[in-house]
Amino acid sequence: DLTSCEASGSDFGGSRVEGCNFTKAVLAGAKFAGARAGSARFRGVDLSGVSFAGASLGSAKFGEAKLQGADFSGADLREAELIAVDAKGARFRKCRLEYADFSRASLQSADFGGAVLHWAILHRSDVERAEWKDADLRHVRKTDPALLEAETWVAGEKPTWNT
Repeated sequence: DLTSCEASGSDFGGSRVEGCNFTKAVLAGAKFAGARAGSARFRGVDLSGVSFAGASLGSAKFGEAKLQGADFSGADLREAELIAVDAKGARFRKCRLEYADFSRASLQSADFGGAVLHWAILHRSDVERAEWKDADLRHVRKTDPALLEAETWVAGEKPTWNT
């Protein structure tokens, strides 16, 4: 359990940290290249500039993490939870992102070139200036208007979805 640890710049490259809990840790500039970190928890973690190139991160949890400038090139992020992450300028080139959940994520200027995003969720994500060249976007689920309306409904107002 590495909850709340300070490990900025540490090298976890090639390590086996499956299921490890890094919640609220500070890991800015760390290296996880080639690491096996499936089901690891990185909720609320500062991962700015971290390299996850070629890492195995299936089912990892990154909710509300800071991923600005992080490099996930060639990583396996199938079924990963990236809800409400700040991934401005992050690189997801040639990633496996099937069923990944990017709901409410900030993905401005992120690079998804050549990535596979079958059935990925982009509900309420900001994808302004994101790069999608050669990305496989089959069945990607974008913002659901009915869900958006329910999420932004204010108590006491008549819901329009019932009209």
